[in-house]
Amino acid sequence: MSTFVFLSVLFLIENAIAILSIIEGETVTIAVRSGIRNDKIHTINWFKGEEISVNLFILNSEASKSGRFSIVNAYGDLRIQNVSREDAGYYTVQVVESGEVYVETMTYHLNVYYTDFPTLTSNIKDNTDSKYIIFYCQWSNIYPIMKPNVTLIHNGNTLDTNTIKYKGSNNGVNRVVYQVSENDYGNYACRVTVETSVGIMSKTSNVEEITQSALDSITSPTGISTTVLILAVETSVGIMSKTSNVEEITQSALDSTSSTGISTTVLILAVIASFAIGSFLTFVAAGFLYKRRLGLKENKSKDNDLQYQDMQYASPLLITRS
Repeated sequence: MSTFVFLSVLFLIENAIAILSIIEGETVTIAVRSGIRNDKIHTINWFKGEEISVNLFILNSEASKSGRFSIVNAYGDLRIQNVSREDAGYYTVQVVESGEVYVETMTYHLNVYYTDFPTLTSNIKDNTDSKYIIFYCQWSNIYPIMKPNVTLIHNGNTLDTNTIKYKGSNNGVNRVVYQVSENDYGNYACRVTVETSVGIMSKTSNVEEITQSALDSITSPTGISTTVLILAVETSVGIMSKTSNVEEITQSALDSTSSTGISTTVLILAVIASFAIGSFLTFVAAGFLYKRRLGLKENKSKDNDLQYQDMQYASPLLITRS
């Protein structure tokens, strides 16, 4: 088991904090800049933090490897393999001279640059004369914060999104493929690239597959349209007209019946039956209203006759009283 001791030293040197930067996933070596000759070094202790503490201890020269961390030479240089964003922060090294009379302490700060994998989604649209695909490339975390360069990849080849067919800008997130043909079928992905002071970060998204069946699923219906039924009844006092509810028959509705065992013919007959029932009820209602209206006219005519008769009977009484 690796151990280290705190020393009462005669002389202590503290250097300014050195700053290092690395891209996530790469390997970094933190070099010890000690004034002690390597043949005079007794012990080297490394700590994850700005202080010398048991809780922050990583490893020392007695056990020079611990997971991804290792001391790689007699000077005590610390190597970190497959650096992750969690490795960012302060590191302190303690170099103890033979005889334990001289100690140097140096602190470093490690910056880890990173970017998450982007995600790609697609949305197929059907225009009047052709189809087009909208790709959306999205990312979440990039450090240091900056806008990446976005490229669209089709079957392993980077597309030129400055053309009319593949519309888009270098720093945008939307990519549009116009006038889709058989040549546009296949696998798509997007790549985000960030240029940093220490190198280029690049990550590629998931794959979106564009197939013929996917394009056919959004095809507009042909030969089948929205239908309404208009019922008109001509009466002696005018024409009554009513329009039914709207029934739309689509290709997808017809196709779905095949999967459930219902034939297209049965579906069409059901629609016709619903129209017939609605038409019959509307006609009956119209007839009832018309008959009632005629009844009211007949009653009104009778009332007028009675009033006329009352006037005939009342006239002689008025003449006699005069």
